[in-house]
Amino acid sequence: MLRKELVSPVGRPVYVGDEVTFRLLVGAVPPNSIFDYYFYDLYSTQYFEFVSASPQPDHVKPAYASSMLVVWENQGPIAAGAQREYFVTLRVKAEIGPPLIGDKCNQAWALLTFAPNDCGYSVYTPACIEAGPRPSGLTLHKTLSSPAGGVAQVGDVVTFLIQARNVGTTAISHFDVSDTFLNAEYEFVFASPAPTHNTSDGTNHTLMWDNLNLPPGGSFVILLELRTKIPGVLANCARATEWVEVDGMFTVFQPVPGPDSCASVQVEAPEGKHFTGWKSSPCRATTSPTWAIGSALPASARSQVVSLRSGSTCSTTSHRPPCRLSCR
Repeated sequence: MLRKELVSPVGRPVYVGDEVTFRLLVGAVPPNSIFDYYFYDLYSTQYFEFVSASPQPDHVKPAYASSMLVVWENQGPIAAGAQREYFVTLRVKAEIGPPLIGDKCNQAWALLTFAPNDCGYSVYTPACIEAGPRPSGLTLHKTLSSPAGGVAQVGDVVTFLIQARNVGTTAISHFDVSDTFLNAEYEFVFASPAPTHNTSDGTNHTLMWDNLNLPPGGSFVILLELRTKIPGVLANCARATEWVEVDGMFTVFQPVPGPDSCASVQVEAPEGKHFTGWKSSPCRATTSPTWAIGSALPASARSQVVSLRSGSTCSTTSHRPPCRLSCR
């Protein structure tokens, strides 16, 4: 079983210059288990450029003319009924319009084997998006700065860099940058510059830098440190919102949702510890998702179920089946 879907941005058009994050899911359909597999993601360099992937791929290399290949080698085994998720973030380089065929779509595929020395077979699935010209020069780029290898331990402090830029020819007079993450996954440690708002509703933690402005060619950079709390592929997204002046009887400003940018880190359990959890893919929740703690945790935490606000930026969503993540 192989599935690929766009998880960021959602709920708005995609523009040239945006970073788009795809979630890729590979699983073993009972009663079969997967002995080993190679996993690939293919994209056209005419329309996309590579930003990041998680878990860390073994290679990002040319495939054939005007295309690149993201490669994860020797990824098995997967037990019957289990599945694994991967994330690939690409930046849109050019407008993408219909028909959405050929190199306008990027594809994921897996070469599966079901027993030692078995030749196996391939499965693949495409994902297609449309992208138009950006109405504003505001761009946002979030990256994992450390650990350099993209793999951390539970309890480690990880560092993200968030950069907003004005790539247009006119000044951006008023915009905000926000970063939201689950309290169950991360603990806030430090940010520079300090956020103007630092709030938590018990489930989501939101940092906000507001009343920002950028001249043409200017940039605003945020260093963000978070402490990891659970194992898994933990992704969270930053968002920029531009405020546009509207003329009328009174001068008012209305928010225009700007670009999103996501980054993730693979978090492993400390040696000798075992965690089991269920969580869904990282994105902006569109309904009321839930996140549940697995049975490996203490009884007091085992029954904890947290509901997220509709429309909030978070790292779970409920409109797809949850997946089981296990780390030993």
